Amino acid sequence: MLPISVQDVEMGYIKQEKHPLEYEYLQPEHLKGFDSYKYNCVDNSPLSVYVSHPFWNWLVEFYPRTWVPNVLTLVGWGFVMAGFFIEGFLDYRIDRNSDGSVNPIPDWFWFAAALCTFLGHTLDGTDGKQSRRIGAIDHGLDSWSTVPFTITIFSIFGRGRYSISSVELLCVLISTQIVFFTTHWEKYNTGIMFLSWAYDGLVIVYMWTYFVGYQWFHFDLFEKLKQPSLLAGIRPAWPVLILFGSSIYWAVASPTNVIDADPRFFFFCMGTVFSNITCRLIIAQMASTVCDIYNLTLGIYLSTIALSFYSPAHELLILRLSTLVITSLHLHYGICVRQLCRHFKIYAFDVSYLQNRKE
Repeated sequence: MLPISVQDVEMGYIKQEKHPLEYEYLQPEHLKGFDSYKYNCVDNSPLSVYVSHPFWNWLVEFYPRTWVPNVLTLVGWGFVMAGFFIEGFLDYRIDRNSDGSVNPIPDWFWFAAALCTFLGHTLDGTDGKQSRRIGAIDHGLDSWSTVPFTITIFSIFGRGRYSISSVELLCVLISTQIVFFTTHWEKYNTGIMFLSWAYDGLVIVYMWTYFVGYQWFHFDLFEKLKQPSLLAGIRPAWPVLILFGSSIYWAVASPTNVIDADPRFFFFCMGTVFSNITCRLIIAQMASTVCDIYNLTLGIYLSTIALSFYSPAHELLILRLSTLVITSLHLHYGICVRQLCRHFKIYAFDVSYLQNRKE
């Protein structure tokens, strides 16, 4: 058993033992950085300011104080993935809604997808508010949601006429991931996370320029950056650039056209690698440490591509096996968040200990 201090007992927290299969991904400098981390986010979208946040602020007041923020996060992500898996069961190859189809996706699914998305977004929007309300800590699963959001909505169009090719869909997925990644990359450099406005962003930027003039955007960028140099600032971009470039190359030059043979596994595998890279960037910007360039899941992904060209006959099998390995590694990385729990003396899925803490 690990030693238990009197102070820990008084705070209602008993130190958790490290599991034999648990690996401590975070270095001491990461944990030290988290001690001084402060949430600094700007969400100035009119929809968020006047609709979403007022609704979430109202709703969270009805949450019992025993509801764990991380459970809200996990359940919200579960709703998103539920819609994705149901859609995968109904339309695995993303072609049931193609032009001329006699067996399209049933209408009830789109209501279910809308409900899952709404509930997932609501829980994701209120987990942080609940954590600040009760004095707990929440974590995020947003980076892994880029795949289900993109693929599910494209099932509306199917393939062929009125749609795009699998390679073009990959580019759409990458563009979605770029938006998400850039948000956290910006915070890595500036210390402030500006949430994206999605499609209404460009219209507002153009209209703003029209009314106030282009000079409004003239300012010295580098005086406001946290990183010491331009090279240090762009450091986090290398892994995702390699991921995006290699994915497009594999999709276009695949010996067996693997992206069409099993688009779902292809996108999920690539999206999981992206999520792992982004999670490590988020850790670095929250802990104010240098972002890692090497990523094990990316290394396995690149090896998968090389192996598929070496053995084309087994390309689909290689993709599927690699996806399982990469997903397992990503889940292991996420589960090992217990390291942070031990550091902050909290539990990931229990807040009852907060009631025992002394004021």
